[in-house]
Amino acid sequence: MCTSGDEGILIVGTVLGSINLYDLNEFDSASSRLEELDYEALFNAFYPELAQRGTESEEYYEKMQQVRSRYSVQWPTFSTDGLPNYSHYSPIRKLVFISKIGNASAQIGVLDELLTISTWSLIEIQPQVAERLNDFDLSMRIGGRFKLLENFSENLMYLPELSEH
Repeated sequence: MCTSGDEGILIVGTVLGSINLYDLNEFDSASSRLEELDYEALFNAFYPELAQRGTESEEYYEKMQQVRSRYSVQWPTFSTDGLPNYSHYSPIRKLVFISKIGNASAQIGVLDELLTISTWSLIEIQPQVAERLNDFDLSMRIGGRFKLLENFSENLMYLPELSEH
């Protein structure tokens, strides 16, 4: 997990080899996945005595709102799942923020378990372009403004200089 030099962006690597980018500024406003968690089960686990009293009280409503706001599921703004010629097929072991100079795009380094390394640029897309691009880019969430572009990829296991050691 790393940030891009911007506290509103979170980039995570998964055990499946995916890289997901989250725009944390959109986190509160995106409500498309609110029904994917069983909030009743969470509520019953945290407040069993209140759950037994029923759902009609004001206290139940307030506590349920707290549970819903604390535990939410969010789609990534951008995910590498489904990218053609994607290079990481094993768990991501290291994500590193490399650099960001001024308003230029941030550079992220990635290393996976099978020694594939890659570098990515974080690109912010203007809203008017993002509307058109989202129709064709299946890796971006609708309304998303950020995307990752792969700059370089190499599998170190196949380099003869490294395999001798």
